[in-house]
Amino acid sequence: MRVFFKFMLLPTLAVFALAASMAMNFISNPQLLVIFGYICLFVEIFILNISIYNANNAKPIIKLVDYDFEIKDWKNHPPSVCAYVDINNEPKEGSLNDVNSLGVFPTVIWKDENDEVVDKNHGRWFIPNEDQVGAIPLQTVDLDANGLPRRLHFTYNTSQNMVLQSFYRTSDNKIDAKQRGEPRGYYITIFLKDKRTTKAEFHFRITPIDTEAWPHYALRLEQLNGEKGKVIGVKKFDLAVLHNYEKEQGITK
Repeated sequence: MRVFFKFMLLPTLAVFALAASMAMNFISNPQLLVIFGYICLFVEIFILNISIYNANNAKPIIKLVDYDFEIKDWKNHPPSVCAYVDINNEPKEGSLNDVNSLGVFPTVIWKDENDEVVDKNHGRWFIPNEDQVGAIPLQTVDLDANGLPRRLHFTYNTSQNMVLQSFYRTSDNKIDAKQRGEPRGYYITIFLKDKRTTKAEFHFRITPIDTEAWPHYALRLEQLNGEKGKVIGVKKFDLAVLHNYEKEQGITK
């Protein structure tokens, strides 16, 4: 139905108008139907040319699919809870050129309540079988135009150290984290740029909050519609969930 209205409606009206103008010679001004028919054809030609131009010049579009917290297991470290974003590439339909987003490189900027930058790192892409990949490629991912998401982690908390921490991968393929002790939380901007000109940025605020149950600590992740903008979504994670997970795994009693 959408294709009909975009590519068939105006030509159909033009045909009817021209046919009616020839069949209705008895009306006082049949040329109006002819003019109307030609206008429909010219408008449709214009729409077709715009569609062809857009298809030939389409670009990747990086979108936020979801965000939340998840528990991560590590070989030589205790489990942690990490905040993440899932992003994908959804270019416009009908693209004719290459609209894959290649080499997407993240920059995660942490700011305090005074708008001071307290950390700037590159987060950590989740990459299966990462031990088989070199260090530099692990800091970038390709987003194919099929809409499949990729995951980027950017915070780190353990039950042994519940201070909020930034989380990232270094250029020599090491996992690192920095403690961030501000009780009022931080504003976080996640900026993504690929090897071409495609860019995207997403804004969050993360804050520690008190809870009734032990360990009396939870995390609140707010999605904002701009830097220090309006809250448009909220996710929470209680560290009691991580503690219970450790007990189930026999890590703690």
